[in-house]
Amino acid sequence: MTLTWLVVKEMEKAGDDSFQERELVALQALSREVPNIDAAVAKIARYSADLTLPQGTIHVLSDIHGEDHKLSHVFNNASGTLRSLVERLFKEHLTPQHFQELLTLIFYPAEVVGRLEQTLCTPQQQKDYALRMLQPLFAVVRVLAARRSLKQLPDAATQRGVDLG
Repeated sequence: MTLTWLVVKEMEKAGDDSFQERELVALQALSREVPNIDAAVAKIARYSADLTLPQGTIHVLSDIHGEDHKLSHVFNNASGTLRSLVERLFKEHLTPQHFQELLTLIFYPAEVVGRLEQTLCTPQQQKDYALRMLQPLFAVVRVLAARRSLKQLPDAATQRGVDLG
């Protein structure tokens, strides 16, 4: 039983035949995406939740003129919002050196991993580093993920080249 059929039947019961042909065509197309009332309610709830989530920050940058490292820094640190989040979460709990190391890992992961491949020679050193850094990284991810709906998370990961499948 499709949602379109239910809507049309309810309107017929009420004696309302005001649906025009183009509205029925649109409802039939919609019924392929939203096959029943439960799916419609779930979709409405998700859209309502999406509307209540905080919106992202939009920045317009100009006059870069080949200064791609400066632009990369703006992107890497999420225009300063990541630094303030990390400060709020860890400034009082980490040593200044560990705090800076965490920021560098968040802002420049490829560069840090390249450096670590040269400096962390033993499996134990690699394990110690991972144990020290993963807990704060997961805390940051939890805060950032709470700002997104579950539907948005796979989309956001895919846009960044991460395969969650």
